[in-house]
Amino acid sequence: MPMIKAIHHSEVEALLSMAQEAGLELTGLSVYCRDLGLRPAELLNALSIEVARRFVLGEMPYEVGDDMMNGLFTAIFDVGMEEAMPQPAFNIYLAFDEGEYQHLG
Repeated sequence: MPMIKAIHHSEVEALLSMAQEAGLELTGLSVYCRDLGLRPAELLNALSIEVARRFVLGEMPYEVGDDMMNGLFTAIFDVGMEEAMPQPAFNIYLAFDEGEYQHLG
């Protein structure tokens, strides 16, 4: 798997904040992708991995991570309509989505 170019911390913060507050669509990500030289799937995977990392390390509560992943979902889904579903972004979304529901048993 090719290494993904480092994304500046301030860009990660801005994108995750936008995802949490209003959601991100593929059209909105296109400027960042062009500036960073990344495909949308690569950027979505990098952002999703960062959300998972922060949650696992206890740097943010579940609700914040869930809001961020819900905000990334439209773009993740749209990429998946044109090519393979971006992984691990989609699986990270599904993991947070599973946490939204009380499971019996």
